[in-house]
Amino acid sequence: MKTKLALISTVLLLFFVNSSNAQSSSNIKKLSFGVGLNIGVGIVSTSYYSDEFPSLGLDLNAEYRLLPQVGVNFNTGLMYFSDSFVDLNDGFGIIPVTLGANYYFGNIFYAGLKTGLALFAKNKIDPLFTISPIVGVKLLNFLNIALQFQYFTETDLRAYESPNLINLRIGVNF
Repeated sequence: MKTKLALISTVLLLFFVNSSNAQSSSNIKKLSFGVGLNIGVGIVSTSYYSDEFPSLGLDLNAEYRLLPQVGVNFNTGLMYFSDSFVDLNDGFGIIPVTLGANYYFGNIFYAGLKTGLALFAKNKIDPLFTISPIVGVKLLNFLNIALQFQYFTETDLRAYESPNLINLRIGVNF
């Protein structure tokens, strides 16, 4: 009897939570597009040395909401790493192409994971695998602020090692 009561209570609780989410998420767009500015710090750490350098980038993304709490997304852009943004020949660019998913805690906060390839913009180097956890907030259904750690697989790039990246993304969705 206790098992049946617990089962019925759980089903009713899930029903009420689902219906309250459906009412509060009626203004959520199923498909949204966005553009963002990424400001971060690239971190290179090898057995020989450790170095940090600034990064700056732009990205484009598209997100489709499967459920009010779950969205799948496609992202691409350009991240440029350099000790000096005055001399652009001093650094290198990476073009990440990723697929991911976000889980929304209510209508504002989210956490997600993106994975894909990172292509090098000016060097003929094999693509790197990248994985990136992300946490963020969406304000007013168009302003997106997120903190992201992007891990790139290890590789010997001759002139430099593969960086990992911590960046702040400020974007707009439409």
